[in-house]
Amino acid sequence: MKHTLTITQQDHIAFQLYEASTNPLKMKARKRSYYSLIIIGVCLMIISYLGQHTFLFYYALFCSLLSIFFGQLYLRWRHKRHYVKHVKNNFKDSDTEDATFEIDGEVINIEDRTGESKLKIQEIRKIDETGDHYFIRIGPGPVLIIPKVSPELNTEMKDMISAHKIDTTSHLDWKWK
Repeated sequence: MKHTLTITQQDHIAFQLYEASTNPLKMKARKRSYYSLIIIGVCLMIISYLGQHTFLFYYALFCSLLSIFFGQLYLRWRHKRHYVKHVKNNFKDSDTEDATFEIDGEVINIEDRTGESKLKIQEIRKIDETGDHYFIRIGPGPVLIIPKVSPELNTEMKDMISAHKIDTTSHLDWKWK
């Protein structure tokens, strides 16, 4: 059965955020940024205390406390802003992209504005499922973003996954944090 999909910039942003929140290297970088904020504040406190700069000491104490309590929130906002800008830069020509998606036996047929392509199902490395999307990983780089638009598509995807025993990760309650 053919499915017409509209892939928006929000779908691409959702993939970028999902990748950032599940990739161990990116998670480690966020933790490192958080600890760096705190360490800089503590170092500034020590320097100002030793130099007997009372105002600077209290300012550094205030900034350190802000970093401890709101640093994760700030970094989450900053990273999301980065990915939104990245997607808007790369997809500035169009806000939406229409594609036709069909699972046909051993291949997936995809037709979009650039042409037709066929993907062998056996070449799929992994499928990540969230509450709103399927992210089909083909290799180390390319990923197909499939929005969950209809129950028929969901049924076909589940049948394909079980029939071909594709490695899946299910994060149905995933949210950007």
